[in-house]
Amino acid sequence: DAIQAAILSVKLKHLSEYNHRRSQIAKMYLEGLTDRLRKPDYSTDVKPCWHQFVIRSNYKGELCEYLTAHGVGNGTFYPVPLHKQKAFNTYNCKNPGVSLPVAEEIASQTVCLPVFPEMTDEQVRYVIEMVNSFYKEK
Repeated sequence: DAIQAAILSVKLKHLSEYNHRRSQIAKMYLEGLTDRLRKPDYSTDVKPCWHQFVIRSNYKGELCEYLTAHGVGNGTFYPVPLHKQKAFNTYNCKNPGVSLPVAEEIASQTVCLPVFPEMTDEQVRYVIEMVNSFYKEK
């Protein structure tokens, strides 16, 4: 709508700056988060914009509850794998019992950590501290 267009027309002028800050945050996460979870892995010949910072945890539900209880925003943006989405019901009806175990496993493990450009280094360090603290108890 027109309001969103007006907001975006202002924000687009800062896109490079926002992406740079997200990259700084991602670097802090990649260096600071425990190796007991799976961090994003990407080719060195690409430059991610870090719209999301998605980790994989075998303790997804517990980790999300822990982070929420400690004031750390988190989310699961894709909890249902594509082949189980409503949009693909027709396909699934034609092929009952379709199973994509890797996609299902990944969907059951993904947790998105905050990575917005307005985060301070102190806030990023707190997220890292809380994630690592959770894993110390595991």
